[in-house]
Amino acid sequence: MNIQTPITETQTLSSFRNEFAAMPRDSAPADKFNPQSILHVLLKIDTSAAPRLRFVALPSVVPDPPGEIESYAKKVAATVAFHSQSTLLPSPFDVLVTQQCWLMVELDRSANWQFTEGELGCTTKGKTSTNNFGLRHAYADGTLGELDEPVTKPGCRVVYFGVARRAAGRPGPGNPGSEFMNFHVQFLADNGERLSVIFDPDIKNEGPSIP
Repeated sequence: MNIQTPITETQTLSSFRNEFAAMPRDSAPADKFNPQSILHVLLKIDTSAAPRLRFVALPSVVPDPPGEIESYAKKVAATVAFHSQSTLLPSPFDVLVTQQCWLMVELDRSANWQFTEGELGCTTKGKTSTNNFGLRHAYADGTLGELDEPVTKPGCRVVYFGVARRAAGRPGPGNPGSEFMNFHVQFLADNGERLSVIFDPDIKNEGPSIP
């Protein structure tokens, strides 16, 4: 199978150990998690610079109330081709957060990829903290995985988790409001072979601290 490992211009070698840490089930009581929105991020693959692949994040704030994150995730996962139309300016790779929210990541349906079976779809590069919590996977049959549960079904393209805390941040390198993540995905070939890839977006804050 001749597939290049996707690399983006924003990826760099880290000076610290990647912990591949699982998110805790719950947020810290002191953070008083009160999500203000559901941030739906569609991850697309830009092939315009082929053979080099580039990921593009298309974030949008959806109209569904934050309290309906479970039903929204099931709806998106069970729909053949769905994403919010209220798209904000795309980012090359990273995702900007400005408040406590549910962050849902959907893999573009036009590519043959999925979150890796048997693994968590998303982990953190830093050690486990309550900055992010409550990771769950949503499946095409309209069901949700349990908290802390790895991907158990093929074709998983949707995950979500809570963003509870970020330090005050600023644009540019060395942003203290940055939180580097690992997305664990597989590219699927027609012959059944799979290429597992981990890429590392920054879910970052560039303003006052959250909360």
